[in-house]
Amino acid sequence: MQVLYIGTDIALARSLMDRDMGVGVCEDSRPERIEERAKSGAYDAALIDFRGSALDLLIIKTLREQGLLLPIIGIFPRNDMTTWPESRSVFLENGGDDLISGPAIRELIATVHAVVRRTKGFSSSVFEFLVGSALVRVNLLDQSLYVNGRLVQFTRHERVLFMHLALNKGKIVSMDELRRVLCRMNTDARTSEESLKVHISRMRTKLARIAPETKYLIITERAAGYRFRS
Repeated sequence: MQVLYIGTDIALARSLMDRDMGVGVCEDSRPERIEERAKSGAYDAALIDFRGSALDLLIIKTLREQGLLLPIIGIFPRNDMTTWPESRSVFLENGGDDLISGPAIRELIATVHAVVRRTKGFSSSVFEFLVGSALVRVNLLDQSLYVNGRLVQFTRHERVLFMHLALNKGKIVSMDELRRVLCRMNTDARTSEESLKVHISRMRTKLARIAPETKYLIITERAAGYRFRS
């Protein structure tokens, strides 16, 4: 198990290592730096330590809006239990996977394992398949897409839409649902049906440049939405 610890309690990080858990430490609290480390593909989960930190609970919303799918567990100050119910609700409502009061090592390790089991239970984080003669590799954790070994360079909008469809592969995802995905990013105020179609068209064009047969990885379901080829 490999986790990214975001915080300044080096003693806690060492305690996790002593219990055979691989730990990467990020003491930089800037969201862009956390995102960069978390999307490296090296970690099964991230731990955000709010104890003695200037980090706000809503950083979880920022990270999710940036398209981070990695399971995230928060560590809350044990001496601030008066705000615990509200804080836990805020953390979970904005995309966190669990928030514990701690530093109870045994509980923390058990929580990490449980969250990772739940997350990986609904879908493999990495899957490969052939489309014609083209090999497609999708990594849901670091949100990368490779076709014949080449990284597809999607924009942020395109990447989030593609990964949402891939996460629901084989299912029809409605236009309204995809528009809501864009709205949550707070980056495209229009999010009209036409702007969504433009994103899909550009994604298909980028795929076709690498391997023409992958152009229709995203299938149009008329009057319903889109479906990721299963």
